[in-house]
Amino acid sequence: MMHPDPIRRLEAYRTRGVTFAVLNLVVLAAVFAFHLLYVQLLGPPRMVLLGILISMFLVQVVLLFWHQGLERMPDERVDLNVTFASIVVTIAGAFFASLYGEGEDHHYHVVMLPAIVLAAFRFRRAFSLSIAGASSALMYYDVWNWSQEHPPADASELFEVTTVGLLFVVVALVVNMLAAEMRERSSELGTTVAELERTRDSLVAQEKLAAVGRLSSAIAHEIRNPVAMIHSSLAAASRGGLDEDVREQMFRVATDEAGRLERLTTDFLAYAHTRQPQPAPTDAGETLAVVAELTAAKAQGAGVEIRVAPTKANGVFDPFMIHQALLNLALNAVASTPRGRRVELSAEQTPGALLLHVRNDGKRIPAEAERRIFEPFFTTRSGGTGLGLAIARGIARAHGGDVALTRNEDEYVCFTLSLPLPGAGAATGGK
Repeated sequence: MMHPDPIRRLEAYRTRGVTFAVLNLVVLAAVFAFHLLYVQLLGPPRMVLLGILISMFLVQVVLLFWHQGLERMPDERVDLNVTFASIVVTIAGAFFASLYGEGEDHHYHVVMLPAIVLAAFRFRRAFSLSIAGASSALMYYDVWNWSQEHPPADASELFEVTTVGLLFVVVALVVNMLAAEMRERSSELGTTVAELERTRDSLVAQEKLAAVGRLSSAIAHEIRNPVAMIHSSLAAASRGGLDEDVREQMFRVATDEAGRLERLTTDFLAYAHTRQPQPAPTDAGETLAVVAELTAAKAQGAGVEIRVAPTKANGVFDPFMIHQALLNLALNAVASTPRGRRVELSAEQTPGALLLHVRNDGKRIPAEAERRIFEPFFTTRSGGTGLGLAIARGIARAHGGDVALTRNEDEYVCFTLSLPLPGAGAATGGK
């Protein structure tokens, strides 16, 4: 894949080439139309003039399609040769068109102007002024040659061509100055962008270090508490003179804290090592049913009903990973639902995504907690590791989707896991 800068350079180069080709075509068409409009004054165009104009027209059409078809930047030498050839062909064509035109009003000289502008835009000042000077000299020779073949010489024609020649030089000088200033500012902008990119990379690196520090601190805090409880419980149990019931209680505390530590390390490993999904066409209803079955024992113990809404939605995802993500969401929902209330699992197939909803009848999540619920190790429940939502989001994002709190009201709290659908235009369905 190309770097964005080469892509932008190619687009700019292609646009410039197409613009100058179109400008040449427009000027050619306009000057020829002017000739036809004043054919009584200028005389009908001769065959040799038509041949010159058609040749110039075809050259510009070829250049137009060549620039449009470019898929990569041409070599510098090729670019210079093509540009120089375009300038020479345009100026020479305008000269011969005026030389073989009828009448003394040599209006085909104006066709040289786009070539002079291109030379001033593309080349250094000395060369672009040389092109303008050469064009003026050819134009002056054309008028002088006409006056030699059709004496006496018309001073007004010579004055007019001298004025147009000066105009060519001024246009070349102004365009060249503007192009040089534009290139200088473009260079300054490139330098600024490079500095901004270096600053961004530095900030990203600092933020990563800060994130690692915060994560390390959270891990140390979460591990320290159960380790301290295990240590103090075992130390107390090892002292003599304790009743058997007290000693048994100390061992139970140590066992519970060891279990908590195991859950913490298991969840952290799941969060830190989200594996690459292996997507497959999967029935969303069956996925929800599996999650409800896995959650049933926990829900029954908490006095909470688990309900799966009927659905015909389907998706393409790794079923085992999505089971894990939905299980975390469902267990959180069960833990947040009052006894006697309900947790509902449902699926919705939209034109762009498969949406898996986990809603419960509990209290709304406070605003201060809502902002942090996906942070690792953040939890509002005692005994929770604070990794369930982070794991669910990591799994969803590994699939190209996400997890979000889509509704947060009293008696209606809903988390939605969204998964993109391949061939989105073909997806239909609803809740």
